Amino acid sequence: MRSLFAPIAASLALLAAVSGSQAFGAPVELTFWEHEYEEVQKALDRVIADFEKANPGIKIKRAHYKTEDLRTQFQTAAMGGGGGDLVLAPNDFAGPFSLMNIIQPVNDWGKLDRFGAPVVKAVTDAGGKSWGLPISRGNHLMLFVNKAIVPTTPTTIEELVKTAAMKSDAAKGQFGFAYNLNEPFWFVAFLGAYGQSPLVAGKPTLDGKGMVDALALVKDFKFKDKIVPPDCDYTCADTLFVDGKV
Repeated sequence: MRSLFAPIAASLALLAAVSGSQAFGAPVELTFWEHEYEEVQKALDRVIADFEKANPGIKIKRAHYKTEDLRTQFQTAAMGGGGGDLVLAPNDFAGPFSLMNIIQPVNDWGKLDRFGAPVVKAVTDAGGKSWGLPISRGNHLMLFVNKAIVPTTPTTIEELVKTAAMKSDAAKGQFGFAYNLNEPFWFVAFLGAYGQSPLVAGKPTLDGKGMVDALALVKDFKFKDKIVPPDCDYTCADTLFVDGKV
């Protein structure tokens, strides 16, 4: 059985449907794989505890993964017939998972009219199939500034580079700027600064001047201006900022 790409609302709907199998007297165990999403996990602790209390014949077995580990682990496991029965993950996972035929659409039972159009669109393909249910809207990119290091927030990319260069000292593990260098999601902010979108009318636009300029910019961040760590992911950027090293 292909797994459902299912944030919280989807998990509850599936569990309610499965509970009918208790008429056969067989215990049911559902595996639920989650990515690092602390606020949601706290809510799930309460919801799942209440559900298991109300349905003693059903046990929810949970597994937690870092976001990118969840992607690769689930793809590998699902291709071999395993993996979680439900998956809590970022909506962009729905694209590759659906193309690999390792998740199921939720249109038949998901009651998508409960949600706003933008979040439904985020999990719906061009053919009208929705591959998950939304739990939040947001995840916007923001610039955080440590005012103890940089009293005045840069208002342009040029100011950011100039200020970051003055605050960077790789030998001391100090950098003026840090972001996830390995995930294109963080790159889109710079692409937009050059007036280009990665998709237009659902089609990739990867060969425009804006793309060339944005790639040159982030290349300079690392090799010319040397304001970012040599290699950094989300955890690296978060840790450096919290530790006052960026």
